[in-house]
Amino acid sequence: MVLRVQYHNDKFDYVNDLALDRLIITQGIKKFYRPSEEKWVTIGADPTRGIGGHYTGPDRRQNN
Repeated sequence: MVLRVQYHNDKFDYVNDLALDRLIITQGIKKFYRPSEEKWVTIGADPTRGIGGHYTGPDRRQNN
């Protein structure tokens, strides 16, 4: 999937999933557009990949 990103210098670009992950981790972008929610996600202010709260509910995964 290709997503639109906005860099800190306010320029826009399109990047693939792997590049987006790298840009999020390195804080190389200001925000990206999340088409599934039809909104811009601001890095550091909104939830992003791999960054979320701690789940305290029951574990729903099967342990084998």
